[in-house]
Amino acid sequence: MYLIRPLLAHLAGTPAPRAETWQGWQITPISGGRNGLVYRATSSYADVAIKFTVQDERDRVGREYHRSYAVAQGTLASCRQPPEMAVIATA
Repeated sequence: MYLIRPLLAHLAGTPAPRAETWQGWQITPISGGRNGLVYRATSSYADVAIKFTVQDERDRVGREYHRSYAVAQGTLASCRQPPEMAVIATA
């Protein structure tokens, strides 16, 4: 997780989603989401999906984590373990 913290900070500070290369990461916005911003970021050592979700009274981040965890406990091969979550608070 610590390897992608600078990437998370960079994306959190980006005013609008755009495809770019940044410090060895190829960043591609994934369109179609309605509840947040989703990116695919690839480098020589990782290929990750990053989702920024609205943090509100509905606890979307927590619900998404728990759904992923529940799937990981089942038999679906598409999600072996829950994703690491990083919550970045914005003022």
